Amino acid sequence: MNRFDHTGAGRTIHLVGIGMGGREGLTASAWDAIQRSRCLLGAQRMLDAFPEFAGEKVAAISPCQLAEALAQRPDAAEAAVLFSGDIGFYSGAAGLRRELAQRLPQAK
Repeated sequence: MNRFDHTGAGRTIHLVGIGMGGREGLTASAWDAIQRSRCLLGAQRMLDAFPEFAGEKVAAISPCQLAEALAQRPDAAEAAVLFSGDIGFYSGAAGLRRELAQRLPQAK
């Protein structure tokens, strides 16, 4: 799991790879990040895999849409963005990292 720390505002954005399915394929740290988050973002089918999540769910797919949704929610101290598969391999995570670097310059 990759994580962005928006240090200036005390904000953390978690990038979470959910593998082939939902909760069954998550690591313990990925599940912990989701549970701590106030906002969950990703494709609708991925959001649907977490019916127990009590926070806000935002359906967005492209890096631009995800970054915009995060920028519109500055009060979400922790947010988790869901990606299929492994975020270190072939994933939209790289595009989101670029978008966040431009829109949220404090993100690391």
